[in-house]
Amino acid sequence: RDGNRYEAMYLFGLGGLDGLFIQEGSTFVLNDVNVYAWLDGEMKHLNELFGDEILAVPFGDGTLALTDSMPGDTNGDWRVNILDLNAVRNNFGLSGAGIAGDANRDGFVDVSDLNDVRNNFGRVAMGRANAVPEPSTVVLLVIAALAGCACRARHSMSPRPVSG
Repeated sequence: RDGNRYEAMYLFGLGGLDGLFIQEGSTFVLNDVNVYAWLDGEMKHLNELFGDEILAVPFGDGTLALTDSMPGDTNGDWRVNILDLNAVRNNFGLSGAGIAGDANRDGFVDVSDLNDVRNNFGRVAMGRANAVPEPSTVVLLVIAALAGCACRARHSMSPRPVSG
């Protein structure tokens, strides 16, 4: 809220297209803005795609994020793991803009970055969006599974030659 008005972004598609598509390798960061997008024929509040501790979800070919970083994540994969620890270790004591291992983005790889990695080690902030497959995909999987079971049952019931 800014003064007497609420801040929000409404994304409508053109010519029947959805209102938001994120290209591969790109991240759309919402920060504190409520964002609504026309998706699959209805207006959806994108901020509601995130659950507790989830800061990012796959969207289109890219990523939709609530914030631009997660404490301890040095490589932007929304996970704090050995890769982040290695980046801090390998560049400890170095400084510069965008240097690998600078978990808190202050321009230095130091104890504060190591603490961010340690305090959040094992944390995964990437959730899933659209985790439910399309109905047609589910139907195809069920048919394939039933066909596999039928072939296996037929094979196990066929007479076997008796050796003597």
